[in-house]
Amino acid sequence: MTRAMNRWAWLPWCGVLSSAVLMVLAPAARAQTRFVWPTREPAYGEYDVEECAAAVQRTQAYAAWGARYDTLTVKARLLRPESPIVVEAARQCTAHLVLAQLPATVQPTLLRLWLVAGEDSTFIAALHALVARLSAPAERAARLADAAFLLLDMHPIRLALADSVAHELDRLGGPGSRAAFGVYIHLLTSAHDVGDDALGAGDLPRALHAIATYAQFDSVQLRSSPQDRAAVASGAAALQRIGTRDRLLSEQGAAAFLDSLRHDLGAQAGANHLHGPDSAGVVQVALHGGGRPAPPIEADFWFGRPDSTAAYPRKGMVSFVVFLDERCGPRCYYDYDVLRRLKQRFGEHLDVVVVTGTKGHFREAPPLDFAAEAALLRGYFLERLKLPAALAVTNTPFVTLPAPDRRRIYDQDGAPVWGVYGIKPAWPVKARVDGFLIAPSGLVVGQRDVLNDQTELTDLIADLLAYQRAHP
Repeated sequence: MTRAMNRWAWLPWCGVLSSAVLMVLAPAARAQTRFVWPTREPAYGEYDVEECAAAVQRTQAYAAWGARYDTLTVKARLLRPESPIVVEAARQCTAHLVLAQLPATVQPTLLRLWLVAGEDSTFIAALHALVARLSAPAERAARLADAAFLLLDMHPIRLALADSVAHELDRLGGPGSRAAFGVYIHLLTSAHDVGDDALGAGDLPRALHAIATYAQFDSVQLRSSPQDRAAVASGAAALQRIGTRDRLLSEQGAAAFLDSLRHDLGAQAGANHLHGPDSAGVVQVALHGGGRPAPPIEADFWFGRPDSTAAYPRKGMVSFVVFLDERCGPRCYYDYDVLRRLKQRFGEHLDVVVVTGTKGHFREAPPLDFAAEAALLRGYFLERLKLPAALAVTNTPFVTLPAPDRRRIYDQDGAPVWGVYGIKPAWPVKARVDGFLIAPSGLVVGQRDVLNDQTELTDLIADLLAYQRAHP
């Protein structure tokens, strides 16, 4: 027994020796795993075009962090310059790249990087060289259209360069007419957003000519495709109204404006051989939900109403009714800033009404009754976000499962007011805020995506107020 115990007596000393070794080596191990910032600049001169694009994208993300671009107006966002550190990174990592030595699949990436680097003249020269090597007019049109859309998507937006590329599409005649049609719509919309009225006025006749050329050149395709004819009809009507919309709405009012728009849409549909349901579809889509009386908002709880006795939307007021879901969270912060700017600009002349619904809970809070949840929604929208609006909270219908479950299952269609406005509250919530612009007469002028239609929305509100002042 004693001999057996002596045989294993050395084991405790193994533990001691192991601990000593670990204590000696531990500092070295920690030193090896400690993070140290790189001591050299990125080797931009060794990057290929894809690595360069990735590096520029990372630098853009770094520059955008904390820059709050989402709070800028549409004009400011389009005209904002690229960050100097992004421009410098793009310049350094493209300096050694040669377009002709790259595969065709990655050449557009280098073209984009040149624009980020501010090398606009290099971009245009390379574009002309690429187009010159293409023999088919359709291929040339596609290359030019891609370049024009790229120029319109850069920061800052390159309106003048995109305009020159659109003119090159014009010179291709019929083969370039469809591409020119799409480019001109984007170009004219952007010109309106930044307030370049001279460019818009000069390009409107060219855009309409491109549409007419396309309709004549590709008549066989248009005859066989009602969808293409509908796109041409609504596009032509929208372009024709760019110069006349403000005057019609501010001088003749919402009803005359919508009637005129409906007439123009119907005429364009007829000109493109669209009849019956196809014609009605063009009119309905292009009217953006306008032309019908605004349904009254029947809410279970109201907060922040200027007039607690009036029905909303109020007659005699320009109203913007917005349907929101608090689960949208930070994705909708830009839209909230748009609402604040609209109210700041138009003040008491504009009613902003936010409509939301209960869900039985709020964030991580346990199940709530209607009144408690409505109070939390008021705190979120009016106190935390400080939205300058009247808040209408609707109780979403639900059924209770039998015992012992007793869970509440909510109607995915929401309260009745959501249905009459054509909005369905569902999860996952889109990062989009839909609003309804309503004239003082109670007529819906149109349904608007707050983020994308900010400039047009502001113009329409100003026109409605101008008409109201002229016709008290």
